[in-house]
Amino acid sequence: MLKNGTALLAEYKNKGDEPYYCPYKGCTLRCTTKGNLLIHMRRWHDPDLPKIDAQKNIILRTSGDRKIISFDEHCRDLLEENEKFDTIELPRTRGVVYCPYIGCKTTNTKLGTLFKHIRRFHDPTFPFIPHTRSIRIFLDRKGRSILFDENSRNTLRKNQKIVPCNAFGEPL
Repeated sequence: MLKNGTALLAEYKNKGDEPYYCPYKGCTLRCTTKGNLLIHMRRWHDPDLPKIDAQKNIILRTSGDRKIISFDEHCRDLLEENEKFDTIELPRTRGVVYCPYIGCKTTNTKLGTLFKHIRRFHDPTFPFIPHTRSIRIFLDRKGRSILFDENSRNTLRKNQKIVPCNAFGEPL
């Protein structure tokens, strides 16, 4: 709940410059940086919000219905005051990404190249995913996140499929 029950309104010179939106119901704040948004969320909505490194590729997932909160304009009004959520760190395309199939030792520095490998050697039906600014989530059929990090190695059996999802966790 907002301090002292006050409403929070924000005005900007160029509204296109604020790509991060507060996900709490009724809040109209937009910020130019994720760090400022996290500070706002901690100050006005949830003082128990853990410290999150704004430089990491982080999204939130509600604990109850598992909705993905990626801080874009589509995520407005998704959180009730004091609603609990989990944090998920998504892989960056820089650094090493790992194939999640059991027994496969393939690694790469580009996620797109790893996706080509998955289509060629593991799942020819895995869709082509263009590089866009929207966040993508990948799940196995049980709904567990596949982050293509070292912890995702050897998690999928031969015939298991990866389910690409949009920022809301809905299959594409």
